Amino acid sequence: MVEYDFIKKKGIFKNVKGLINSESIISDFDFSSDNIYKNLSSTINRIIKDKVVFTPNKVTNWIFTADYLKVDQDIWSSKKAYLTNDLLETNQIKLQFNELKIYPDKEKLRFKSKINNLIFQDKITIPFWLGDRTIFKNSENPFAFQNKWNIGYDKLNKDGFFLGRKLNSVKINKDLFLNIEPQFLIQRTLKGKTESFAQKNYSLNSPRVDRNISLSDYFAINSSVEGKIQKWDLKITKELNSFDLDKFANAVRTRAELSKEINLFDTTFVNRIFGAYRERIWNGSIGESEIYNAYGWQLDQSKSWKNDSVEKNQIITFGIGNYKAEELTSSDFAESYKGSVSYQLNKRLPIYEKRIDSLYIDKSFEYIPEPIKQGSFY
Repeated sequence: MVEYDFIKKKGIFKNVKGLINSESIISDFDFSSDNIYKNLSSTINRIIKDKVVFTPNKVTNWIFTADYLKVDQDIWSSKKAYLTNDLLETNQIKLQFNELKIYPDKEKLRFKSKINNLIFQDKITIPFWLGDRTIFKNSENPFAFQNKWNIGYDKLNKDGFFLGRKLNSVKINKDLFLNIEPQFLIQRTLKGKTESFAQKNYSLNSPRVDRNISLSDYFAINSSVEGKIQKWDLKITKELNSFDLDKFANAVRTRAELSKEINLFDTTFVNRIFGAYRERIWNGSIGESEIYNAYGWQLDQSKSWKNDSVEKNQIITFGIGNYKAEELTSSDFAESYKGSVSYQLNKRLPIYEKRIDSLYIDKSFEYIPEPIKQGSFY
């Protein structure tokens, strides 16, 4: 049963059962009047299958069920909902979400829940906690949830291990968001000193030395501003590895980029304008190098295709920019304009490949497998 008020944008679904496609899940939860009929029909359709098609490399189709689903403006909620990728409905494995709330957005989907359950064969139940999670529209794997807690290691900038906690995104405007992750620098704090900065009042490219620390050196912060400005995608990242103002020039790293897709020669390129301060880059056989500051423009394209059994990947890049970095043979800074044109073509040719006899599996399978290409490739 479905009840929905288009004026108040409120409604309920009862005995909900439908397919969720992980590649379109964010737009599917957009409950605007333009696509409401599509959402209703896809949500309440009855699903009965005797066999299903293989989904190589990833699982995209999931079954969602709930006895009661409430929609209030931009919030979806259910006291108990189930999700499974077992399209044959043999009750092998399913996820039970309790007190589920879903907050849709154009570029991401955020949801909250309480203690949930992982259920095997309707017999064994294992509780687990998800809390507040986010999935993103442009992610390769949308169901690779964004974790709130982060344990990382950065010897160069943070003296080793650190603990981070991602805060909820702050909405700057309709299409622009601020993300913040405060960090506690565990290893620096335990050592009681830092090796990540040059000596006080020395130039940025001077050798790093041991320096005493204070309370302000125990903490760091990573932040980013992401979203759209008109038709451009904006991403600004900033890394501050100490709150000590005397170390600020050594402690901060940042990069900003504006990009959008354009059509050129009947194909799609990404047009980028960028700027950076103290960015680490890989410099071929020299290893990792540091750019003191840079700004410029880049046009690039990356695409993959397959001719018969030969897989191909092509990358085209044009760029020009102004760069300031250490000279190759000394520690002095040099500044100059650089231009580049790059073309890469990679091929993957099978020597022997074991073929799958059928694209379908049925209920004789114990679990739904993810096919793996077996063979030898050049």
